[in-house]
Amino acid sequence: GGVRFTLTAGRAAYDQIVSVGAQAEAVSRLFSVPKDAIAAGAERLLSDQEARKQETAALERRYVELLSAQTARSDGNIVHFETGPLSAAAMRALAKALSGRCGGAAAVFVPEGAGWRFVMAARRADLRAAAGEINTALRGRGGGSPAMIQGSAGASRAEIEEYFHGKEF
Repeated sequence: GGVRFTLTAGRAAYDQIVSVGAQAEAVSRLFSVPKDAIAAGAERLLSDQEARKQETAALERRYVELLSAQTARSDGNIVHFETGPLSAAAMRALAKALSGRCGGAAAVFVPEGAGWRFVMAARRADLRAAAGEINTALRGRGGGSPAMIQGSAGASRAEIEEYFHGKEF
């Protein structure tokens, strides 16, 4: 019927029980719970982690709202550089919000290693068609839809600003 089982006996069984017990003891200390409550401790930790994710997402949404409201309108492009981490979802939301405040494209750049992660959005331009040129100019890679592309770039901040200055999308 497709059932498998493993039988361990003797010294191997003893060693396995000792190993499992040591791991249970270590996890018990990490979760600050008795060994017989490890599962409950893990469930609590996962629940707390999910709550933190929801709080972070709400804070990022509020940040996007405030930042986009404070950004001056432009007939051309808007290029925004973050100094710290921002989730991919927040980057997309920010690029979309900023694209409503400009006549060209809105690009959001977040540092990643020696380069940048980016998301670009535009209401009138076909960014998918322009992705090859953008990737070449920014020493990057990526793609997406006509309204939004995302990827990574190896160009410096100055090179990125120079590329977008006066560029029409």
